[in-house]
Amino acid sequence: MKFEIIIDRPEKGKNDEYIRSSIFHVIPKIADDFNLNLKGLTQIIITQSLEKQLHKISDMNGINKITYTNEVDVKTIGKFLCIRNKNDHEIFIFLNYYEVEKHLFSQEESTREFLAHVIHHELAHIHDINQKITFKKKENFEKLTTDKLRYIYPLVENCWSEYYANFLSQPTATEKNYNFYISLFMNELKKSQDNFSKDIIRFRIHGDIDKLLDDFNRRGSLLIRLASYNIGYIDGLNTKIDFYCKELYEQLKQSCFCDIFLDLSNALSTIRKSYPSCDDELKLFIPLIEVVEKYFNLSGLFFSKTMEDKIYISVPISKDTVPY
Repeated sequence: MKFEIIIDRPEKGKNDEYIRSSIFHVIPKIADDFNLNLKGLTQIIITQSLEKQLHKISDMNGINKITYTNEVDVKTIGKFLCIRNKNDHEIFIFLNYYEVEKHLFSQEESTREFLAHVIHHELAHIHDINQKITFKKKENFEKLTTDKLRYIYPLVENCWSEYYANFLSQPTATEKNYNFYISLFMNELKKSQDNFSKDIIRFRIHGDIDKLLDDFNRRGSLLIRLASYNIGYIDGLNTKIDFYCKELYEQLKQSCFCDIFLDLSNALSTIRKSYPSCDDELKLFIPLIEVVEKYFNLSGLFFSKTMEDKIYISVPISKDTVPY
């Protein structure tokens, strides 16, 4: 296993070599302990500026701007990126330098274990990528650029990816890891619909559907993505949500997201039972595609067709999305 660890900061720090050595040794141990396929892992970049590094990689490889979660109360700790070449692929892992330093040098073992699980989660993404590459059907992906799937499928892949990474990495998760995602999910349950309704109200004024979709992809989709993280833990623990967190269960029952959460849980679990033995990814993911479309609808976005059979997005008026 050959990979490079890069520490990206303006000046060399006194802890850099210890950080590099610690990460370098934990990667093969996790891979061996959990039989993970890390083919293609090229670099682990521990950075103080995730945005700068993502822009650098995207510019070098001629790909579109790479997004990441950077909301007020939800920040990215780790991120993976797969660059597909003609006959191969390269995979990069990005880790937030400040978070790595804070967790690695903590006096609390549970805090250091939190970081080990974050790394395990990112390595599980690589294992997932290597499984997907073996059964993707090229002809199916033409569909992703022609109909509503081009809007839906990126979120489908994101939900599956985070679910499966947490399912695979659950054995190293600690109470801190569980509570981290439970807290984020519960917080998002309280505010997500109201926040996206405000985005739709702004859309009624500016009329830019692409901007509204950007807002949805960045903020509006956060709720279903956080649900996927937690369902990964729930299935990894082989338990039910009321045993996983009673408080979350009670809050979810009172929310308009409850039915979608249950459908999402069923879809993800169903897919996992056939994954990756099915040779047709698009067919395998149909249950999840249907759930994600329902989530678009719950958020106020609906797919329609023109007389020429072209897809467009309609945003029907509701009492919560009318500017006053």
